[in-house]
Amino acid sequence: METGRLLEEKGLIQDAYVFLIESILYEYEIQPGTYTFRTTQTSMEILQMLSEGPKAEETGEEEAS
Repeated sequence: METGRLLEEKGLIQDAYVFLIESILYEYEIQPGTYTFRTTQTSMEILQMLSEGPKAEETGEEEAS
């Protein structure tokens, strides 16, 4: 719920409770990390990003080839 509240405060989602319900219904597990979002993203796109974990460019790490 804390994540949803923060995203709502930042204007990235409209309703923290709906975000929480979506995360439960679709069984998304939020991974810790630092993320960069766009205001054009849907709540489902944000949930997908949060469940996949931060990308290398968001963490400052380089990906191995």
